[in-house]
Amino acid sequence: MMIMLKPKDYFHNYTCVYYDAAEGGWSTRGIRRIDPNYHGFVRCETNHMGIFSLLPDSYFMSEDDAMRDLGVLLPTVTTFISMICSIFLLFMAAVQK
Repeated sequence: MMIMLKPKDYFHNYTCVYYDAAEGGWSTRGIRRIDPNYHGFVRCETNHMGIFSLLPDSYFMSEDDAMRDLGVLLPTVTTFISMICSIFLLFMAAVQK
């Protein structure tokens, strides 16, 4: 069965979920996202009936994912800070002459 859900905004990537009463929370079992932007809707395919919603992908981010993202971002940030400090020191050296 195909369902279409309207996202709250278009700044996030969304995951299709349904409410699993047995687990007491949202689940992705038996449902998957087909198209993230189909005329302003997110298309999902499911093999059961239930209460469906969209949750941001960050809702499902694990600690390992956060550490991996930090490992990718950290070298970029430190390089940028080093460049700013170097430019500042070169400017200060030029001003003192």
